[in-house]
Amino acid sequence: MALDWLLRPVFLVFILIFILQFTSTSSKSDSETLIKLKNSFTNASALSSWVPGSAPCGGDAQWKGLLCSNGNVMGLRLENMGLSGKIDVDALVDISGLRSVSFEHNSFSGSIPEFNRLGYLKNIYLTGNQFSGEIPAEFFSKMQSLKKVWLANNKFSGKIPPSVIHLSNLIELHLEDNQFSGAIPPVMQSKLTSFNVSNNKLSGEIPDGLAKFSKSSFEGNADLCGEKIGKECNAATEAVAPGVFAKTIPMNISKNDASNFMKRGAGIITLAVMLLCVAAVIIFKMRRKEDDLEAGVQNNTDDEAVEAVEVQISMPVRQKEMELTKKPGSTRKGPSSAKGGVGVVISSYE
Repeated sequence: MALDWLLRPVFLVFILIFILQFTSTSSKSDSETLIKLKNSFTNASALSSWVPGSAPCGGDAQWKGLLCSNGNVMGLRLENMGLSGKIDVDALVDISGLRSVSFEHNSFSGSIPEFNRLGYLKNIYLTGNQFSGEIPAEFFSKMQSLKKVWLANNKFSGKIPPSVIHLSNLIELHLEDNQFSGAIPPVMQSKLTSFNVSNNKLSGEIPDGLAKFSKSSFEGNADLCGEKIGKECNAATEAVAPGVFAKTIPMNISKNDASNFMKRGAGIITLAVMLLCVAAVIIFKMRRKEDDLEAGVQNNTDDEAVEAVEVQISMPVRQKEMELTKKPGSTRKGPSSAKGGVGVVISSYE
């Protein structure tokens, strides 16, 4: 029993030493990683507190722009520092506790960094830079922890990636003041509380799932329409089933006109099909009647048919048959009557 009391303090001291050693190792690792990130920036004078060998989350000596928790780096808040160059995502991958990154209001440019490699991120803030180009459609598909995405005031173009709209935990999405085009993807979840796509090049009808947001969230998109911004949507070919009529309906007609047009078209097609069916029945009956008439004529005029065959037989053939009947030893008799004549004709026909 006394031995247990003696060993218990020793065990606690061992645990404390292990924790301190682990924290020191983690801080050293984060320190090296952050220095690597700093070196990827073109102008990093604002990060003078980032000194190799010191602890990034060292209390009063904490490095500028870091968000720390229990001695670990949880976020980067590098805003308004005049930074430019490349954001080294390879360095960020090594910071296991990183949950939020903010590079707002700097001078970064080029395509969006590969933050999708950081699947554990909850917040991304890139507002006020010069990022450009299209964002791949599935860029955010593996970032299901994301809650806040701010990409405003850049030069992003192309369509809004559907993967960002479909994030199940997303509560804030700001894409205003870019060059996004095309339709706004449909919103399938209701957690979104802050949304803005104003001043882009978007078109089409505003999805019903975004109707709760104010008019200002959509302004500056000349081709957007919907009740929210007080602009009626024209009938678009996207609402028409693919086929002949989808190619012939003008783009400037209303939805009611398009519906009437489709109804009239369907009526015309139905009438045409009915007429074709009636015509087919009539033709079938006429042909059947002609066949019946031909069969009746053939059955009732066998004698006339035989006489017609007799007329068509040439005279030389008749003379030849007569000569054959006169030859000695012949068992056939010459025609002595009309009935005999018929017999000769039938023999010749066979």
